[in-house]
Amino acid sequence: VDEKNVVLEHVLQKETEAEFVLRMVDEYVVVYRTGNLHESYMTTGIEMKELPEETQKEIINGKEIADEEALYFFLESHSS
Repeated sequence: VDEKNVVLEHVLQKETEAEFVLRMVDEYVVVYRTGNLHESYMTTGIEMKELPEETQKEIINGKEIADEEALYFFLESHSS
């Protein structure tokens, strides 16, 4: 493996890394930035019990969200 391929792989990984992670806190969905899981980025009013079971499992495991556009799409589609 030459050095150029290693650098290219690293760049591609950075581009595809999720910007946000959704997690459950006190039965609600909370948004964190990928690099800072100790401080919430946004608290939502979305209750876990209102979400489909599969989505709940993803959030419990730390659902990754690619970017701000995808985050707002998720929030809009799951808000009451």
